[in-house]
Amino acid sequence: MANLLSIVCRNGFSIAGRLTNTSDTAFRAIREIRDDLPVLAFSLDLGEITQTSYPLLFALGLVRDPILKYYKDGTAQARSSLWWARWNDIGNAVGTLN
Repeated sequence: MANLLSIVCRNGFSIAGRLTNTSDTAFRAIREIRDDLPVLAFSLDLGEITQTSYPLLFALGLVRDPILKYYKDGTAQARSSLWWARWNDIGNAVGTLN
């Protein structure tokens, strides 16, 4: 079920072809059943494209560590993102994108 913010973002973009450049600053936890989950929407007008010489790359990363706590038999275990297995810091991970 879509939440209200995702509907506003989708409808705003489909009607106007752009987003309104607003921020939702009300912090709230992500829960299983809610109608106001946090939403991330991104749009970029690339203008008229007649040819490309190289691809355009966007990356979205989650760098919180630990990323979550896994509970097993009443004991919490901190879990990190898989990218930590390859790169030892955020700068090295982001640096591979260019």
